[in-house]
Amino acid sequence: MIFRPNGSCACMIGLACCTLVAARAGGDVTDFDATAAPSVVRIGSVPGAAQDTWTYAAEASLDAPLQLAAGQAYHVTLHTTPGEAFRLDPANADLEVILYTQNRHSSNGSRPVVATGVGTVRLAGTNVTASPIDLNLRDELGTPTRVGVSLSGPTTYAMVELDPAAQALVTDLTFDFTMPADFVDPPPPAVPFYLYAVVLAGTETVPHGQTAAPIAGFAQVPEPIALAPLAVTTLALRRRRVERGKRGQDRF
Repeated sequence: MIFRPNGSCACMIGLACCTLVAARAGGDVTDFDATAAPSVVRIGSVPGAAQDTWTYAAEASLDAPLQLAAGQAYHVTLHTTPGEAFRLDPANADLEVILYTQNRHSSNGSRPVVATGVGTVRLAGTNVTASPIDLNLRDELGTPTRVGVSLSGPTTYAMVELDPAAQALVTDLTFDFTMPADFVDPPPPAVPFYLYAVVLAGTETVPHGQTAAPIAGFAQVPEPIALAPLAVTTLALRRRRVERGKRGQDRF
């Protein structure tokens, strides 16, 4: 499915059509709301002479894609699956919030920044600050083909966690950004770039030969308990009986 800037959409082979989720254009801004379902935690390490660098990248897939267009402004709201959250453990580490298109750079590719300050992302959840994180646009390169793009928000755990000594749980992410006017999709017959997944990637260094703790991943969170109508009625009846009993006692 392809979402166009004007809010319309078209079907792609193998993907569901627009009856499931639709982006709506509000003035000059395209609003898009989607669920991000936890899918995988990618682990990478780069050895060094004295220290090794480890990255734990928790990835959640969007339940509908959103096509990107040159010069278009977007307001993208993502919610994790109910009962699930991104997990950020206490750490002295860097953090990158990434909104990816359907393809990533290869292991021997690169992610050069092609535009800075294109927007912001805000996180919400437990032990999470609401301060905006600046976004940059990156090309996702293979060798040397451009296979996708990403919106990247570099920050640190200390800047995101209200209490750096406690675990943070992220359940909502809000991206506000504008694609550069010179942004171009890959030439046909390649599929246009569309948003596909959101990633929280924590990176830390440890002494050479050691394994870093998994500082990013997913966690289950308790859902609010809703009382059934019968239970609510029963509680109301009990409260009335108690109140009548008290009034009866006051007469003596």
